[in-house]
Amino acid sequence: MHKHLVALAAALLVTAAASPVEAQGRLFATDLGPGGQPPGPERAYGGRAPEGESPEIVELDPASGAELNRFAAPVSFFGGPEGLAFDGTALWFVQGSEVGPVEGGGPMLFRLDPDTGAVQQSWPIGSSPDFDGLGTLGGLVYLLAYLDGEVHVFDPQSGTVTGEIDLYAANPGFEGEFVGGLSGFADEGVLLVTSETFTGDPKEGIPGDVLYEIHKLHPATGAIVDTFPAGLDFNAGVAVANGQIFAGRLDSPELLVHSADGTLVDTFTLPFTISALGGDGAVAPGPGPSVLEIPTASGAGLAALAALLAAAGALSLRRRAAA
Repeated sequence: MHKHLVALAAALLVTAAASPVEAQGRLFATDLGPGGQPPGPERAYGGRAPEGESPEIVELDPASGAELNRFAAPVSFFGGPEGLAFDGTALWFVQGSEVGPVEGGGPMLFRLDPDTGAVQQSWPIGSSPDFDGLGTLGGLVYLLAYLDGEVHVFDPQSGTVTGEIDLYAANPGFEGEFVGGLSGFADEGVLLVTSETFTGDPKEGIPGDVLYEIHKLHPATGAIVDTFPAGLDFNAGVAVANGQIFAGRLDSPELLVHSADGTLVDTFTLPFTISALGGDGAVAPGPGPSVLEIPTASGAGLAALAALLAAAGALSLRRRAAA
């Protein structure tokens, strides 16, 4: 009997150790410096980094906004537009300006090591100079071409753009501009996109405000399925981590944190402003700078283990007394 109790206790311990805390999602941002400028002396916004310098991508703790890691971006042009995405294994980066890694080279899409920034693969991504958001969902990569209001669908397996989604045609009543950031939201199977809408009419002399919003989109049609407000300033990036939606500011060093339904739950102040965010709700498959896996046991499991050990102790005492 005693041997059976010991064996059962050991089994409970193994079961407890096999129940890890859910791995933490990863969140990445581009660093534009404290005032909306890329880091480095006399850096012109939207210009190239000085020779010998590289703009940087920063990994942030989704729970606090604290910096966890940073590395050089794969191109020297910086300051917008850019896009970031994380698919759980690789970090994706698009440099969307008409000025590519080589002068006049055009936009490039990069697949990066999320821990070092090393380029794993790269593709020229067409002649459009205006990619301003990047997201991954279901093995595909989605790029926001903001001047045209289109989402281009890229298949990493073939290395080609396999489709385009016209957001204005999909949402004929929408009067704003889809611009700033794009992300996948794996938990809900939707895309996220930021927008800005001027509520007045300057041609008629009607004053108004700028309305900043985040929309959930059907990934096949681009139709808006939900909308919520996203602060009072332009959001240059949107991303998902740990089931929360993050929006990053271009003109102020703030990172807005929303619940999945769009409720604002926190605001992190950063030492820099952002031109892109990447997360996409993916959870890294193994340990990384922001992955946490700690063995744990449920309350019921610990209670059962305590009761079992108490029974074993009582049995041992009875046997000693009988002896």
